[in-house]
Amino acid sequence: MIIIDPLTISVDDTIINSMNLTRKDDFITNNSLTNRLYITYFDGKIIISDRLKELINEIGAKIEPDAADFYMRYGFILPPYTLYSDIFIMAPYIGFSLSKQFGTTTLFPDNKEDVNTKIVDYQEQIKADLIASLEQQSGPYNVLFSAGVDSAVLLGIAEQLNKVDNAVNCFMSSMPDESNKAGKICESKQIPIKIVSVSHNLESQANTFLNLAAEPISDKISLVIPAITDQLELDKNHLILDGQGADSLLCGLPHDRLYDLYHKKFIRFIAKIFSILPIWGNKKTKAGRLLYRITKILHCLSSPSDSEMLLNSLVEERNQQTSRGNIIVKRFYDEIEILKDELNDFHMVIRYIFMFRIIPAREMQKYIIANNNGYRFKLPFLENNFIEKHFYIPSNQTIKYGIYKYPMIKIAQTYWPGFFNDSKTSPFQVDFSIGNISIKELSLLKTKENTK
Repeated sequence: MIIIDPLTISVDDTIINSMNLTRKDDFITNNSLTNRLYITYFDGKIIISDRLKELINEIGAKIEPDAADFYMRYGFILPPYTLYSDIFIMAPYIGFSLSKQFGTTTLFPDNKEDVNTKIVDYQEQIKADLIASLEQQSGPYNVLFSAGVDSAVLLGIAEQLNKVDNAVNCFMSSMPDESNKAGKICESKQIPIKIVSVSHNLESQANTFLNLAAEPISDKISLVIPAITDQLELDKNHLILDGQGADSLLCGLPHDRLYDLYHKKFIRFIAKIFSILPIWGNKKTKAGRLLYRITKILHCLSSPSDSEMLLNSLVEERNQQTSRGNIIVKRFYDEIEILKDELNDFHMVIRYIFMFRIIPAREMQKYIIANNNGYRFKLPFLENNFIEKHFYIPSNQTIKYGIYKYPMIKIAQTYWPGFFNDSKTSPFQVDFSIGNISIKELSLLKTKENTK
């Protein structure tokens, strides 16, 4: 924990630099996705900590009702908000005022003017940068390998560099073909692969996470990753290589496809007619997941604006309502307008929202327990240099010939001919329980105990 006196901070920035923060005029910001920090203003001082529970105890924080409502509907809490009143997560590119309590501003990556929009083959530059990133480590990697495009690219590069200890695949009972594909890919180059089946009951992991993180569970994978590392007992001296962030950074999200559908008038007209259908709830089978996607897409395409379309796409519990006056909903719409003006491309808006708001709040949770248990991760797509170099790649270069995440598809095809002929994305779907209560109910129950 560090405590900053706003009256003296202009004299000495040593404290700010000690936590890898950046100062821009009156604002401090955390530009790193792997540097998980929280901030509060209390008793005339700015307090920053990498342990949320520490701040909760320090200021006697209470749960923010709007944040709890947002979490129940959307499954995560949009930064800079946390579940607790007056405590904020320092997600990247949010500037926190040093002189004005609770004052924030939206910031952007540098190098916007340095992007060469005339480059034809961005994949070659991306490949070269990934190779350079993986070469930074002398030892081998354990590669989290879903058999998707991103992990296949990283596995191919690591194999090329002779830096693979094992490929690690989590068996999904509802999607067994993914593990079969992973096995065939590894067999083609004699790469050792460990395929693990996660226990159905992850109640222990859930309680560990909530006690350690003191924040509600937003990413179900945050319970699966520690289950995998504990079961396999991976060598902690070897970094775990993960492709987190590639979908968000390079237009590979379902939301990118959804946005393009949204601008086809005939499809929107049809969607409005059929949006009266309820969203399918059972996603445990292939047919169920397809029905869920179709019915949810219909609801999203009937939205009156692209901003509402995006927010509707994030809904997990449609019966759980939030008011338009909800402070987090309002923040979402206000920031979307700022991003539209700055980026002039809604695919870039989606990129920004997922990279710098949703990933910090949701996906980065999956590393918390494993990090605490001594495992370290290599996340090339989330490294500052990589983001600043590639964030402004035009979306007409990441979506080409109807292929989303085009540069990554082309790279994957060079390493694994015949395995990646399209840009289909597959959700990570591991069926497990945490007892007789839902993840959201357990999260709120446990986090309320922190405020007593």
